[in-house]
Amino acid sequence: YRTIIEIVKDNDFSKHGEIVKFLKQEHSLTHGYANLIAREPEIFIDNKFLRKIKTLGVSEVYRSY
Repeated sequence: YRTIIEIVKDNDFSKHGEIVKFLKQEHSLTHGYANLIAREPEIFIDNKFLRKIKTLGVSEVYRSY
């Protein structure tokens, strides 16, 4: 089984509202629960890091962190 955090991370969302909407529509969560999950820092940290790698390349990313 995959956690809801893993499912959200796999979708590469960049905005809080996108995550909330996805969780409400696709997983039938209430707004409150979807909002709590969307606020999880792990989601945005990992997705920002991955987007930087795609844009800049691995060596550039490690210089900026």
